[in-house]
Amino acid sequence: MLKTRIILLLILIQVFIFNCFAQNDKIDSLKKLIKINNEDTSQVALLKELCRENRKIGEFEKAFQFGNSAIALGKKIINQNPTVDVVLVTKNYIADSYNNVGIIYWNQGNYDKALENHFASIKIREEVLEKAKQIKNNLHVNYSKKGLAASYNNIGLVFETQNKYEKAIENYSLSLKIQDEIQDRQGIANTYNNIGVIYYNQLNYDKALENYAIAKKYYTEINDKQGLSSILSNEGVVYKNQGKHDLALAKYFTSLKLREEKGDKIGVANSYGNIGNLLKTILQRLKNIC
Repeated sequence: MLKTRIILLLILIQVFIFNCFAQNDKIDSLKKLIKINNEDTSQVALLKELCRENRKIGEFEKAFQFGNSAIALGKKIINQNPTVDVVLVTKNYIADSYNNVGIIYWNQGNYDKALENHFASIKIREEVLEKAKQIKNNLHVNYSKKGLAASYNNIGLVFETQNKYEKAIENYSLSLKIQDEIQDRQGIANTYNNIGVIYYNQLNYDKALENYAIAKKYYTEINDKQGLSSILSNEGVVYKNQGKHDLALAKYFTSLKLREEKGDKIGVANSYGNIGNLLKTILQRLKNIC
């Protein structure tokens, strides 16, 4: 068992290092572009992307710097050039930056600041959406709606982390409504998965499975094997807790197969961990019977 854990740990470290190098290459490329850009909307776009990429690898201080710079520069550009096109594009980038900063605060456990930034993002997205509807700019309408859905989803995650499940579901539902309007099947699947996790945490296994089933339907329709493997794993955890070990194993092995096909080393490691823990539980019960 110890040997298996060591192997899984080595796989995780290998994947983490590979991802870090890939992210660092992208960050270096973005930095080179910034050096040749002036203070315009494209600069704001680059800064908010640098915020997001540094956030993804845990470089939170750098991410904060880029995110706040994107927000400050964006506001400056709007003041200097308040034409409709410039304002709409720039406000979208500012909203994205607030969203990124909110996620960083969530990762750091500063939930009040996380919510503050997500609500700031929502306020700006609603302003853009209203104006975009007035001038009938569908591109900005769809971008704003997708951003709003993401922000409500992120707020739901904050409340879920705080075990404020009612507020979490309320925000997930707001996200779902928008995702349904814009037919964002990927987003719909992810949100139903999140709702399923809440019901699982509340030990409401029937409702958890009900939401997982809906998410699974959408993941299957869009052929998202990574999302599908995650849902199957979640279903397996529910069945394990219900004592339905045969069903749990079936879900774990199906999830494992999809992750192997996808080359998802972290997912494969998690699947083997789930299978190993379940087999350990089954063997322990058999010993007790004997």
